[in-house]
Amino acid sequence: MATGQISVSACYYALNNSVFQSPDFIVPCGITSATSGIVNCCTVGGANSVCLSESLCYDPNQLGGPYYLSPCTDPTYSASECPQYCSECYLPRSSRTRFK
Repeated sequence: MATGQISVSACYYALNNSVFQSPDFIVPCGITSATSGIVNCCTVGGANSVCLSESLCYDPNQLGGPYYLSPCTDPTYSASECPQYCSECYLPRSSRTRFK
């Protein structure tokens, strides 16, 4: 799996058919889509936090398990790079909000 570099931009997640900006500790990382320019996002700050391919993030300190789906940089959250297939996944760390 490929890892990515952190960049500066806002990240978004979907909840109950609405789109919200992610907390500041979730930042873009990963590979920019060549067709849409969308980037997936993961937590920052943990020495072991890693942005993986396939819209996945890895953080061994994550509540509920080390792997989680990543939000994305699309403010409409309609790009195919934004995870749409998991309603039981949680945003990282202190935020307990679910996203699709």
